[in-house]
Amino acid sequence: MPKNSINSSYVAKENRLRRLARESGLCLVKSRKNYSYDGYMIVDVYFSRIDYGESLQLSLDDVEADLLQG
Repeated sequence: MPKNSINSSYVAKENRLRRLARESGLCLVKSRKNYSYDGYMIVDVYFSRIDYGESLQLSLDDVEADLLQG
């Protein structure tokens, strides 16, 4: 599989999870550090608090598992 298709499927998954979080009143935030594919946290926008991922070490799979649970 070409590298661009892997990257585009990753971006598509990230966008899908951002929409899912937004529908739940949450926000998916990616770290500004130079993590290649990890470094996410889920933020509760209404209460201005980190809902999941205080250490910014969540992968998209971790985010997906948490959003689909709740």
